[in-house]
Amino acid sequence: MLIDREEFITALTQLKPALGVKGVVPELAHVWFDEGAAQAYDGGFGIKIPFKTDLACGVPGTTLLGLLQTSSLKEATLEPNGKDALQLKLGKSHSKLATLAADRKVWPFPTKLPQKTDPTELNEEFIEGLRKTLFIRASPATRVEHYGVMVHHVKNDLLLYSTDSATMVQVTVKGAGKAAGFERTLFPRDFAEQLVAQAPAGAKLYTPEDCLIAEAEGISLYSNLLDISSADDIGAIVDRNLDRHPEEVPLPTGLEGALARAEILAGTQQPDIEASIEKGVLKLSGDYALGTLQESLPLEGKHPDAKIRLRAGLIRRALVHADSFSLTKESLLLCGTPGFVYLVASL
Repeated sequence: MLIDREEFITALTQLKPALGVKGVVPELAHVWFDEGAAQAYDGGFGIKIPFKTDLACGVPGTTLLGLLQTSSLKEATLEPNGKDALQLKLGKSHSKLATLAADRKVWPFPTKLPQKTDPTELNEEFIEGLRKTLFIRASPATRVEHYGVMVHHVKNDLLLYSTDSATMVQVTVKGAGKAAGFERTLFPRDFAEQLVAQAPAGAKLYTPEDCLIAEAEGISLYSNLLDISSADDIGAIVDRNLDRHPEEVPLPTGLEGALARAEILAGTQQPDIEASIEKGVLKLSGDYALGTLQESLPLEGKHPDAKIRLRAGLIRRALVHADSFSLTKESLLLCGTPGFVYLVASL
């Protein structure tokens, strides 16, 4: 079978996020070809794309992709080599790959899209909101809500939440929940990340009882469902904190640079800072292994005096999405438009 090398690389690259590592279940590290499609499943997350080949077997995905990437030729050849092997020809180079029979494929998801329920439309604004939640990653994940992005259907809106327990973010997507087919679910991180990466124009979300399916142009994403019955109500936590915060004021000029200096001076230490508002000035200070930080940043607008101890990196990572803030002794609040809310708990 003669193949276009670059097209094959593109297809395998799309599937790569769903390839498992080689281990006790070798099937999960394979790309499976059959009936005009190619797919991969790592034990929790799956990707399926339309892709026509003459193959009906499983091929080690990372190995095949790596071999194809070593050449600059336009075309390559894949042909059977015995019962359980393929030979890849790249010009004068010949490589033999062991394959798995089609009946060994692991694919726990429906072969057809659900027909009895209408999908939830995830538009570009939703995908952008999802992107704004994914900068938070709990390591290690110790609670179910650490494993991805919580999505709540509230009236006509969809609210997205992510947390690592030290920080939490809420993004509201207005009007996106008018026809939502669920009340609350969790998008596992792999599923959410690939929606952002491979479906930027949006997707149709199906929520059968045992999985999530997102259908986008040229790709389908699948995920096992996680039990969220024990998950905290992050929305209620955000609301309680918002009630305690004074009205936000614009972020002061020079804040990101001041936080960056704290991280540099901290070296291998944690870049913890004392943050206080006194008479309309945000003051940042810290003593570190490599030096001392003292910053005074004038504020626009009125804000009550307040004092808190925070970690510089946890603030800095969200500044790209924010334009205003407020401070209490319990937490820092960053806000941005449209619908971005970020909370950092005191140390």
